Amino acid sequence: MHPNVTINYVKKDYETYEEDLLNALAAGTGPDIFMLRHDTIPKHLDKLAPAPQGFNLIEQDKNEPKKDLPTQFKELFVKAAYDDLVYDNKVYGVPLSMESLGLFYNPQLFEKASEEQSQILKSGAESEAEQEKISNERKRISNLLSGPPQNWTDFIEVTKLLTKKDEKGNIIRAGIALGEGKNTIKSADILSLLMLQNNTQMTTADKKTATFNLSVKKTDGSIVYPGTSALEFYTSFARQTKETYTWNKTLPDSVTAFGEQKAAMMFYYSYIAPILKRKYPELKFEMAPMPQIKGITDRVDYSFFWGEVVSKSTPYPLVAWDFLKFISSKEYAMQYSQATQRPTALLEKAKKAASEAQTAYLENFTGLNVFDAQALTATNWYKGGEPQKINEIFQNMIEATVEKGQSPQAAIDAAAASVTNILEQAEPLIERKQKEL
Repeated sequence: MHPNVTINYVKKDYETYEEDLLNALAAGTGPDIFMLRHDTIPKHLDKLAPAPQGFNLIEQDKNEPKKDLPTQFKELFVKAAYDDLVYDNKVYGVPLSMESLGLFYNPQLFEKASEEQSQILKSGAESEAEQEKISNERKRISNLLSGPPQNWTDFIEVTKLLTKKDEKGNIIRAGIALGEGKNTIKSADILSLLMLQNNTQMTTADKKTATFNLSVKKTDGSIVYPGTSALEFYTSFARQTKETYTWNKTLPDSVTAFGEQKAAMMFYYSYIAPILKRKYPELKFEMAPMPQIKGITDRVDYSFFWGEVVSKSTPYPLVAWDFLKFISSKEYAMQYSQATQRPTALLEKAKKAASEAQTAYLENFTGLNVFDAQALTATNWYKGGEPQKINEIFQNMIEATVEKGQSPQAAIDAAAASVTNILEQAEPLIERKQKEL
């Protein structure tokens, strides 16, 4: 297509990437093409060149009605990519993969916990009725620990069975590395997912005000606080007064605890898998779908990805976009996914993976197939382009509840006020749309 064009790829340090990028762009020495976290794109739209007018991502049959670029994008990639890369009917980038939170678990610790529970339930009963009761309980526990939990109801039971404490109540083995703000890595993402699964409206329609702390009225007239309920559930795993207590701030971070087999489960994105294998060669782990609320018919998963974007300062916008079209095409994207073992962002592949499931729980799904299927149901929420600040606010909300004894409602009200301040300072996307019309 452009035989005289050379693409130079430069690897950058993740910790300083955004700062280095902004400095280079300001100095006029920035790259033609670069990557942005999906949730930072809103604050950088003024630095990006959207796809040129008349540009196509897919080849169209001359005899078929012409599809505009956003429609092409929607047919090529999963919804989470569309939500974060298409603004005001303009396409600002393409995804190469689509991550989502999944459940990592240690089958050996599941088996060990099952054996321990079996010993605890060793029958000394004399009557047949008592023996049958013990036998049935053994079967129930064995069934629960035979594989990863698919719903949050079973998850609670499995966590309690996996948790092991000494005679003083100190945690020897955590069922799940969950409940704290800082040493549960991705705590803000996990809590956000719980809120979204619980039908929490995160912001107002104009994206100026946080609403995840507010009540909603159910069809039966009752008043509930879905966001607060999610916070209470999340923090219950780190509060000693709760029966689900399994985690605290004295333990190592969740990845380390899982890698050292001090925690039987953790939640993370698939990209951690090769890191775990390299750092903890003796660790045996599996990846499973993210648990869902019991009885649901539609999954809710949590997305994370990087968008490939074009600089507004490039003298070669069409060449740059032709390159993005090439690397995000079905053929190349499939090769990329296979070579990197990253989950797909292609709608067709995600649909195919999800179609193999019998229910919304994706039972029996393992490995990368989990994340390919979850790409179809992954979603996120608008953070004003400031995900790191939002993460800190969520971590503080969690710690206020767990460590400072603040009520969940008071903690979430304070968090919502802080998030609203960030959203108010961001240029609202709805106003940007009006300016460009």
